[in-house]
Amino acid sequence: MANEIRKIPKKTMVIIGSLIALGIISFILASAGKVAKAKKILEQLEYTNISKIRVYRTQEILNEEINIKGIRYSVSFFNNETQQKCKGFIVKDYKNNLFEDLLCEKVTN
Repeated sequence: MANEIRKIPKKTMVIIGSLIALGIISFILASAGKVAKAKKILEQLEYTNISKIRVYRTQEILNEEINIKGIRYSVSFFNNETQQKCKGFIVKDYKNNLFEDLLCEKVTN
C-alpha cells in the first residue's frame, strides 16, 4: 500500500501565512516602541544629539531603596556631540525617577 500525500488546503495556507505576517509586524512594532521609549528617557537625561540607538533587553525591576517598580533598559548609542559610543543601563521607575549607569568611550577614526 503506497503512502498518500495530501495537500494542505489553500484556506489553511492563507491563515498560516497571515499569522506569520502578523507575528513579524508585531515584533517590529514592539522593537520600535522600545527604541522610542529609550530615546525619550535619554533625552530626559540630556543626551539630545544621539544616533544608532539599540535596546538589547528590557527588564522589570524593583528598586529596593524606595520600594518602587520600574523598567531597566540595556542600551547602546552613539553620542554625536562628544563623538563617544555609550553602553549600559537606564532605569525609569513608575514615579518618573531616572537612573543611569552608562560607560562612554571615545571613538577614534
